[in-house]
Amino acid sequence: MRKKVLSYCCVSVAVLLLVISCTPGLEPAWKHTSDTRLSFQFSSLDEASPRAQARALVQGPAWLYIRTLGGPVGDKGPFYGPYAVQAGTKFTTTDIPDGTFAEIGVFYCAEKLDETRLLYVEESQLSLGAVMRLPDDQFTAVMDSEAAYDFYSELAGHSSTGSAENVVIRPGVINTLSLTLVPMSSYDLSTYFVEQTAFLSLSSEVSVRKFIEVSELPQPQNAASAEFSIKISTTSTAPVPVIGRSALYTSAGKLIASWPASGNLSAAQPIMRKVPWSTISGLDPYVYLYLEYSGSVQLEFALSEGTVPVTDGTVTVNAGSSAAGKRFFYGLYSESTIALYMQNNPETEDVFSELDPEAFGIISLDAAGSGSGAPMSFNEITEIWSPYTLSPGENYYVSGFVDMNNTWAAFQNIEEFTPGMMLMPLTGDPVTDSEEGPYRVPSDSSGKILVPSSAFVQYEDIIFFVSGSGGGTGLSPASPASWAAIQDKINTAGPMGDAVMIILLDDVVATSWLNVSADTLIMSYNQETPFTVTISGTPSAPLFTVKPDKVLSLYNVVLDGSGVILSDSAIVLEPSLVEEQTGGMLYLGPGTVIQYMSVPDKNGGAISASANSSVVIDDAKINYCSAVNGGAIYAENGARILWSSGSITGNTAITAGGGVYLNGATIIDGSTMQPMTSHPNISGNFILGFPSDIVYADVNGVQFRVDISFLVTGDPVISPQNISVLSGSQITLTVPPEYETYSWSFNGYLLENSTNECIFFPTESGIPWNIGNNNFIDLVVTDSAGYYFSAQIQVTITE
Repeated sequence: MRKKVLSYCCVSVAVLLLVISCTPGLEPAWKHTSDTRLSFQFSSLDEASPRAQARALVQGPAWLYIRTLGGPVGDKGPFYGPYAVQAGTKFTTTDIPDGTFAEIGVFYCAEKLDETRLLYVEESQLSLGAVMRLPDDQFTAVMDSEAAYDFYSELAGHSSTGSAENVVIRPGVINTLSLTLVPMSSYDLSTYFVEQTAFLSLSSEVSVRKFIEVSELPQPQNAASAEFSIKISTTSTAPVPVIGRSALYTSAGKLIASWPASGNLSAAQPIMRKVPWSTISGLDPYVYLYLEYSGSVQLEFALSEGTVPVTDGTVTVNAGSSAAGKRFFYGLYSESTIALYMQNNPETEDVFSELDPEAFGIISLDAAGSGSGAPMSFNEITEIWSPYTLSPGENYYVSGFVDMNNTWAAFQNIEEFTPGMMLMPLTGDPVTDSEEGPYRVPSDSSGKILVPSSAFVQYEDIIFFVSGSGGGTGLSPASPASWAAIQDKINTAGPMGDAVMIILLDDVVATSWLNVSADTLIMSYNQETPFTVTISGTPSAPLFTVKPDKVLSLYNVVLDGSGVILSDSAIVLEPSLVEEQTGGMLYLGPGTVIQYMSVPDKNGGAISASANSSVVIDDAKINYCSAVNGGAIYAENGARILWSSGSITGNTAITAGGGVYLNGATIIDGSTMQPMTSHPNISGNFILGFPSDIVYADVNGVQFRVDISFLVTGDPVISPQNISVLSGSQITLTVPPEYETYSWSFNGYLLENSTNECIFFPTESGIPWNIGNNNFIDLVVTDSAGYYFSAQIQVTITE
């Protein structure tokens, strides 16, 4: 169990497991056709499915345009359209050629674009159609210039647009492209709040469908009781204004609420639309109103504060007699805030690891282990604490713990606490957080919250505090242990509880190794400045050996090997030994630096990632490390590296891969979830003075074994995900024999449809192929339960 208590900002192991178990590079089972097709599914407000209503598109008939960049243009490209489309339907085209595109942009419009409209480009004029068909570099330059304003004016109000990067359109299959489309607006179709209202007048002789931007949303004192209202009125009687469907969307284009057509609008009876303010406030700087109308209408947007409930604002807790005389530290989240965050961040796996509590409190417990107190909220701008109002009937999540050993005695009241300080339970403390998250409790009619004794479970994670001069037990900040003592305890005891947390109170020296046989987090107590673990002596083993299925997370810590020659990589991720397991897993979080690790006789200066292991690099740095192959990272046999942000620079290798060496492994760009061969922040790495940042092993052999395993979610993991062969080579692929059916294809053409082995010569089979990496082997397997899974191997063919 590892949950955030107060503002303790550790990385959730549960979230990490989900992130690195989502194996990149996999594709769904493709439906083979005779043509290459690109397909889109458009949402409609008429559909019952919330998923179908998720995104902002003009309703009814529309026009679709597609612009490609960095790929083949075919006979009609790179600007395609207009295509007549309809909200709530699926659109498929064969116009887009197969290949790899740097970007594909989509424009979904209520009206046809005027391609004859002139745009001012530098000192000349070009029609909109001519601009859209310019070569990639010229088109990009125009879109980055002032001429883009004229182009977007053509789209404003009636259009939504979006794009996807690094898109591969595969031959002979239906390629479904999933995009997030966001509405376009213009000056005359936008308004902003002044204090608590905003106004806009519209007029059209014909029926139009438009998006209107409303920005600078205010923040009410009590969002739970406030309302966002839209008043649609008119003073016109001829022609009579007509109001069709309307909807409200977030700034990301996600639906908040929708309303059916209203018909004729009379001056005597304005139309009112209302939504709870809590569904839009807090996270969005603006919203979009979609409106179908004709005639002259006035829009008034307003914030209604509502009645702030009178409440005693107390939290009452009963922690049981064992907590007599102790103190209860807690944080509060309102359910409405959680719901709003999830609505705007649907991919979030653990919202409590990403959001800070809205209010905090400290309650002294009596002889029965009970007590009451008022929660307080902290204004990060003014740095002032103020009372927090609890709303009657609102549900809250309580994340708290009882300080059984008086570890945090220095904090006598909540005003002495600043969000960002580290306050956490220690092993054995009663906590309100379980594996399902913080304890959920409703407030009563007077705004009280009661946290019963049944809300508490015992905190089971093992927490050690470590200091360079430590000689204590390590169980509290007042009695820190040395690094060596903690290593001895962990290595001797083996797996300890659900997880182990090592918190550095200052810089330490490590002379011995540590077996990561339980999920382990190492972080600095000071969240502003990382502390350093300096390697000393001649370690006979890796500093960290991460066992299969276990996670090592480093957050805001420096690992330094200056002046030391290592016998092995600083961090070794062991391979999985059974089919149901993954290899060791590593998370390098913000503020983490690994530097000056020198391994002259082995691969991977900082990290050696074995079969099916995983590495996540999230705003971390690996600098000035060296090895035989992979100065910073060596990865093999299906290992996966997920690159989020950070840098890998100044590393060197003797043979190959100054920065990263991938031997049957893949490094994935977290923003696109596509394999990458370069990145601007992976640079300045060398082999014997020559630049070498990322190297994929060039496998010129002819026989490959493809290993398939299934994650808990049922998704397949396939290794290798890419192979390289010489032109004219024979490829032999085999997979485990326990599946019911097998289907092999090369570049969309069926090769083998019966056995677990596929043998063919790609350049002599009569099937179209390409010099380079634009070749794909597709494998579809069916298990005994009738479920099918698919994966894809990229094939690079060299002369």
